[in-house]
Amino acid sequence: MLPVRRHHLTSFLAVALTLTGSLILSGCASDAATPPTGQDSTGDAAASEAETNASGSGSTNAGGATATAAVDAKTFTFAPTLCAIDADDVLVRGPGKDDSTGEPVFLDIDLTNLSDAAFGGVRIELGTDQPFDTSDEFFVAHITEDEDFSLDARAGNPSSMDFSADFRHATGTSAGHGAVEVRCG
Repeated sequence: MLPVRRHHLTSFLAVALTLTGSLILSGCASDAATPPTGQDSTGDAAASEAETNASGSGSTNAGGATATAAVDAKTFTFAPTLCAIDADDVLVRGPGKDDSTGEPVFLDIDLTNLSDAAFGGVRIELGTDQPFDTSDEFFVAHITEDEDFSLDARAGNPSSMDFSADFRHATGTSAGHGAVEVRCG
């Protein structure tokens, strides 16, 4: 057995973690990871033709997924480009519009179940339909053990999620009770 020096192992792990993180981040930002129109992530050509999103910006809808939200007397409709729901995690992301004004909005849901407690959040960015394009105006519901919320996530085909909680404005003031419904195709 070869002797392993602690600082060499530490250096190796640091390089490995840096490379892995870089690959993951570059994959998230790349459109190359998106399957071609008419194919699912396995390359199966039998998948239905991709739909354009609610904003018309050319992103593809995640297998016909839909989402709606109602917060602060406003309603929103979304066409998620990512829609994944299972027993322990909910990841939904995609562009949409304010139903009354037609203004672009972006939905970002990231919830996880840890030791029978849900954590994460639901965020609706106002004025943009792009990911990672944070606006100064948004609605957010943070989910912790101390927050009052309702979450009903059902894995399957199709999977779905019904969520309600108290939302806040970007300023931190209450936006009142809100509800979000998601249906993954």
